[in-house]
Amino acid sequence: MTNESGNWDNEFLFQNLPENIATKVIALPAPIEEDGPDTIGWRGTSTHQFTVNSAYNLLVQDQSIVDGDWKMLWGWRGPHCIQTFMWLVAHGRILTNYRRSRWGTGVSATCPCYGLDLCLLIG
Repeated sequence: MTNESGNWDNEFLFQNLPENIATKVIALPAPIEEDGPDTIGWRGTSTHQFTVNSAYNLLVQDQSIVDGDWKMLWGWRGPHCIQTFMWLVAHGRILTNYRRSRWGTGVSATCPCYGLDLCLLIG
């Protein structure tokens, strides 16, 4: 992908890659011998070795933490289905008409009881 002078072969890149990818490659410095050979590495650890723990940490690092007294919720002596429902509500996991409308399913985001546009209220 480089030419004889060590620069990117722009013609080759644009012929073989989508334009947006080719421009990203060209924005990077071309590889040189002093850099050494390319290697595959995992970004989740400092050693670049894959571990299940590092994969889990990468998955959950962008999830927001919901504040709350979860010990109190799970220690509550009511029906487990209500505990689970409250946990799902707190984490935004309940399938509402608002969420279904954002998926493009043809469901209206308007509140069926009050006729309010839930998009304006929520987001």
